[in-house]
Amino acid sequence: MLSDGSIRYAHRLLRAALQDAVTEDLVASNPAKALRISHRYRPKFTPWTAHEAKRFLKAARDDRWYALYSVALALGLRRGEA
Repeated sequence: MLSDGSIRYAHRLLRAALQDAVTEDLVASNPAKALRISHRYRPKFTPWTAHEAKRFLKAARDDRWYALYSVALALGLRRGEA
């Protein structure tokens, strides 16, 4: 199942491509313009416990990304924010 963000991205991409086709007189109108996205899929996840986070950091101690992992865990950053 696709995430909400993936569906919205695909819709924006399709809407932009169809709008370009309208501009070039290849199609009469853009049917994606009137489409409203109501999809609300949120993947469920279980955050790590403090013990699990400590075990992860201990295992990753020699990894070159260790500093990033520790800051991301300490601040609760998501992958894109890190």
